[in-house]
Amino acid sequence: MRQVLQSIDDKRLQQQAKNILRVNAMAVADGSENDLKLPDDYKYTDGKPGDPVKPKLVTWSDDKTKRPTKASRPKTKKTSAPSSPRG
Repeated sequence: MRQVLQSIDDKRLQQQAKNILRVNAMAVADGSENDLKLPDDYKYTDGKPGDPVKPKLVTWSDDKTKRPTKASRPKTKKTSAPSSPRG
């Protein structure tokens, strides 16, 4: 692989190729520990600062949980008030 990289004359292309190869060499490891905690300035009602964060898989497969998009919302006719200068 180094021979291929050295054969590229353009330094920018060489660097891009190195970046791609470097990213592909990274690995993901699954651990049994979870040390993720809420930050010290957390101010929401669903937790306190320093509380551990439980892992959760987010999926969008259930149609009941989907929010309607602009395209799927029923269109309403916009009307102006009678006292509006627009008529």
